[in-house]
Amino acid sequence: MKLKPYRLYRMLFSISVLIFSAVICFSGCTNDPIFATIENEVELKDPSITGNIYALVEYNGDLYAADGYLYRRNAGAGSWKKVKMPSGVTRCAGLAVDGAGLYGLFQNEDWSFHSVQKYSAGTWDMVTGLPSISSGIDVALGSGGTVIFAATYNQTSRKTSVYKTTGAGALTFDSTEVITNAPIWKGSAGDYFATSNGIYDITGNVIVGGPTSGIRGIALDEGGNHLYAVTSGNAYHYNIVTDTWDSPYNFNADYSAGGGLSILKAGTKNILLIALTRGYWEVHLDDTTGACVSRNAPGANSNSSVKTGSEAQYDSSVGNYMVNRIYAVTSPVPAGNNYIVYAGISHRKYNGLWAYYSDTQTEWNRE
Repeated sequence: MKLKPYRLYRMLFSISVLIFSAVICFSGCTNDPIFATIENEVELKDPSITGNIYALVEYNGDLYAADGYLYRRNAGAGSWKKVKMPSGVTRCAGLAVDGAGLYGLFQNEDWSFHSVQKYSAGTWDMVTGLPSISSGIDVALGSGGTVIFAATYNQTSRKTSVYKTTGAGALTFDSTEVITNAPIWKGSAGDYFATSNGIYDITGNVIVGGPTSGIRGIALDEGGNHLYAVTSGNAYHYNIVTDTWDSPYNFNADYSAGGGLSILKAGTKNILLIALTRGYWEVHLDDTTGACVSRNAPGANSNSSVKTGSEAQYDSSVGNYMVNRIYAVTSPVPAGNNYIVYAGISHRKYNGLWAYYSDTQTEWNRE
C-alpha cells in the first residue's frame, strides 16, 4: 500500500527525532573527552608535548620536560619550547638534576643508549664513567640531592646495577656500582633510590623496615625529613630524623599505583599525589609528624589538589586515563598561581602532558 505524502513526511520526521535523541543520549553517557569537555564547557587545547612523558624537572628557575624531544618553559610560564639536543643523538629519554646541574639521557635512532650529557648555557658536555653499554642493556636516570643516579638493566639476566656521579655538577660517574644484581629500578628522591624490592641510601645500604616487594616509586618532602614509598595499594612513611617507619597506610584507591609520585605542599595542602593506572589519588599528610592521615579522590574536598567545583571535569578527563607521571610544582609557576599539578597521560589519542593550575586554569587541560 502506498503511503500518502504527508504520512511519509511524518514518518521520516519521527525517525529523525529518534536518531537525534539516541545520539544525545550516547554523548551524555560517554567517557570520551570530546563530549565530556563540551559538557563541562572546557575546550581541549592543541597539545605542546605529546607521547610518553619521561621526566619533568626544575633547574635554574626553568622547567624542562622530555617526551623523546626536550622542552623548556622559561620561569615556568609561557609556552614550552624545544631545546636543541646534542649532536648525533635522536631521542631524550630522561632528565635528572642534582642542584648543580641538569643532565639528559640520550638515545640513538634505534632507541639504544647513546650517552648521558650535562647541559650548561646552551651547550652539552659528555658525562663519562659508566661501563660500556651494549645491546640489551637499558639505562635510566634519577635525580639526587648531591649526585645523580644511573641504573643499567640487563634484559637477559634481569638484574640492575646502580651508579652515582662523583659529586654535584660532576662530569664523571663513579666506576664502582652503588649496588649490583638488584631487581628493577623504581626511581630516586634526594639521596635515596628504590628498586622494586627495597629502598636504599646514597651508599647502597637498605633502609630497614620499609617495603620489601612491589615498590612502585618514592618521594621526598621539601624539608628532606620525610620519605614516602608506594606499592600497589599501600603508602609508606619513613621519618628520616628518627629513623622510623610508620605502619603501611592503605590508600584504598579504585585502581593500583602506577609509579609516579609527588608531594604537593602549598598553603594548607600537604598531599602525597599517587599516579594510578586510571587517574591519580591523594593521601593527606600530617604537617608535624609527616604521617599519612586521610585519602580521597581529586576534588572530593576543599583541601584537595583540585577544587570541588572541578571534580566532575577531572572525572571526565584525566580521571579516565592512565597517569604514568605526576608532578606537583610550586615554583616556578605563572603569576597568580600557588601551584600547578602536571600529569603525564598514556592514551592512544590524548597522551602527553596535561596540567591543572591552582587559580588561573582550574580545570585539567593539555599543555
